[in-house]
Amino acid sequence: MSILSDIELRKLNSLNNQGGFWYITKQNLVFRDLCFMSKILDDWNDRPEENYESFFNNHKILPEYGELGASTAHRATKNCEYLGLIRPSERYSAQNLTPFYFALKDLCNGDFNKLSSYPNIIDKQLERIFIDSSLNSLYTSQIQICPFMFLFKILLLIGDITNSYKITIQEFKLFVATAQTWKDYFAVVESILRYRSDADYRNASDANLSKVSDVRYNILAQNHSQLEVTSAEIAIKEGSEKNIRRKVAEYELNDALQSAEDIFSADLVLSPLTQTENSSYAHLLTALRTKPFVLLAGISGTGKSRIVRELAKACWKNEEDEFGKNCPRNFCMVQVKPNWHDSSELMGYVSRIGEKPVFVAGDFLKFVARAWQEPEKPYFLCLDEMNLAPVEQYFAEYLSVIESRKLNADGTITTDPILKKEAEEWYHTLICSLTGKEELRVQFLNNGIAIPQNLFVIGTVNMDETTFSFSRKVLDRAMTIEMNEVDLHGGLDGGALSEFGYIGDVLKCAAVEGKDVYEDNKELCDKVIEYLEKINAELESTPFKIAYRTRNEFLVYAVSRGEENLANSLDEMTSMKILSRIEGDADKIGNLLDRLETVIKQSLTPGNEELTLFDESTGAAGQAEKSISLEKLKEMKTRMAGGYVSFWS
Repeated sequence: MSILSDIELRKLNSLNNQGGFWYITKQNLVFRDLCFMSKILDDWNDRPEENYESFFNNHKILPEYGELGASTAHRATKNCEYLGLIRPSERYSAQNLTPFYFALKDLCNGDFNKLSSYPNIIDKQLERIFIDSSLNSLYTSQIQICPFMFLFKILLLIGDITNSYKITIQEFKLFVATAQTWKDYFAVVESILRYRSDADYRNASDANLSKVSDVRYNILAQNHSQLEVTSAEIAIKEGSEKNIRRKVAEYELNDALQSAEDIFSADLVLSPLTQTENSSYAHLLTALRTKPFVLLAGISGTGKSRIVRELAKACWKNEEDEFGKNCPRNFCMVQVKPNWHDSSELMGYVSRIGEKPVFVAGDFLKFVARAWQEPEKPYFLCLDEMNLAPVEQYFAEYLSVIESRKLNADGTITTDPILKKEAEEWYHTLICSLTGKEELRVQFLNNGIAIPQNLFVIGTVNMDETTFSFSRKVLDRAMTIEMNEVDLHGGLDGGALSEFGYIGDVLKCAAVEGKDVYEDNKELCDKVIEYLEKINAELESTPFKIAYRTRNEFLVYAVSRGEENLANSLDEMTSMKILSRIEGDADKIGNLLDRLETVIKQSLTPGNEELTLFDESTGAAGQAEKSISLEKLKEMKTRMAGGYVSFWS
């Protein structure tokens, strides 16, 4: 072990004091502070009557600019370029502020103290930094590298070899921060290991420490929530190793070439997986990826149907023709009528009035055909007041076909036909009226009309004396989410961004059954199954015992969220798929609720009354929050005092 490390040493010996390592200026490197500096530049807006330095100094101590402090120099604004907040330029100008900055500003409503609620954004923006020496005259070496992803790679390799996922600051400055391309990681790892074991090599390398003393990417790394950075070392935080490993694997598998331009884009802030992982919509998005049939339950007026509309609107980019429309073509609202007792209103029916039979297509069937014409665009059907009529009767075909979903080898998901092909003239006429695309016509004529992979059905549910309750047949096939919390201050700030941002490319289902995810995620799946076995032990001899369908959905949901969020997944799914099925009088339920509460507390909240939910971005234990399932159990137990209990409010 010497050839590569000898080359590294020769590279160190030939270094100039600058231009041969990852460079960043000697100024403030706190992400939050740099955002406020960008805001100062934004509000200065190139006014001719006052130069930027004067405006900066007059505003930097104000609360609305983060109280940056009297010692902060306006020159620190230069570091905003490295984080993609400002485009590189020789002069300060508000014209150089980037789409990333403006999207971040809208998200926080101008208060960048709120960034603490979005650690994902900070982490992922740091991970998008790309050093391209051809764009910076300060570099004397040819460097093209993503510094944070490279650092992750080194920490993982060193940890796998030594069982300690850390390096010293000297090792970082000498070997990591002087790397020029991704392929240098072999040489860097060999050099670090030799540096630790070979005293002569260490002394020869240390002779170059003065040349790299201005390396400050280790200071910038203090912003990353999954790194522990001190004056002596850089380490992966405990509990974050698997998440870091996933990031590196995804980076290495990504075919797209990274560019220094990527960091200026707003897409990171607009992504729902960045914006909503820590919000109340995380489980809704995951539920949709798990099963394209969701029930939104809650009191009247909480915005259930509006959420479905917003989901559809969030699937369009600003350059697309449907962007901003209140009723885009991928959205269909159907008001359920109390007199529906078959599927003729939704699917349609054959009318034999006239000379020839004619199929009169319903809104649902027409919408299914429209969704087939744009397979890459998510389509949303909202069944408003879904339980005003018996779902099992008017939606019978869908409830049957949705269970035939199958993941194919090419990654597509197909179903049995919801309308089977017929050797009748009316069927041919119907197909010609539903689509003008010849390829689709042939498909429908040969195979019937199936449910497209991009169709999501969301039913809104109110429970009162005018509505029907759900059978377990419906509940077993749907994901149930409650929306009873009301924030009367919400929706009044007029922010430019919706709750979701852009979600057009993240809702595609990647699995259907447990077998689709088990082989690659055995450890995680076994934990889920172990939990379900404990739950099922308490459900034994009751009609609420779960079987393979629920197990599959638990597994797909948990894998979709990742192992770092396992506690969240189990908690949310317990409410969605287990508690939602429980109803009956005191004789039927007995002490079942108490027993389930004990299992949940022992499995998810050992020693606590609250659930210590995992942080969405770090994979480590976060602050204690109220468990969804425990809160629901508390509500159901209170209702039990009236002699009858149900999940539904």
